[in-house]
Amino acid sequence: MLRFIPVNGREAAEKLFGEYGVEFLDGAAGYEAFDGEKKIGACLFRIVGAAAEILLIDPATDIMLCDALTRSVINYAAGRGAFAVSCRGEKEKKTLRALGFMGDGDDLDIFSVMSGCKHCK
Repeated sequence: MLRFIPVNGREAAEKLFGEYGVEFLDGAAGYEAFDGEKKIGACLFRIVGAAAEILLIDPATDIMLCDALTRSVINYAAGRGAFAVSCRGEKEKKTLRALGFMGDGDDLDIFSVMSGCKHCK
């Protein structure tokens, strides 16, 4: 069974960011994906005010896992009042664009993401 677990305590989040060599910043959190007990991926992000920024999705090329992790992050962010989401990484952007989650810029179209599943481009 697949599970998506939020990592939002400072100590746990710092450890997760360290595993990926990503600088830990204020507002940082993450999600880890598991298949049974095996970790199969993660998403690192931060929330600043009313906006969230996806910093890394691993693996960025697994389109279905990227879809699930991104939806998890958007839900997490929205629950904390952040309704704007952007993405930093180029590999992540390529996959998110293939999913139809974002256009040419850095911002995700949250309403498109959360309005259901669409055919990948």
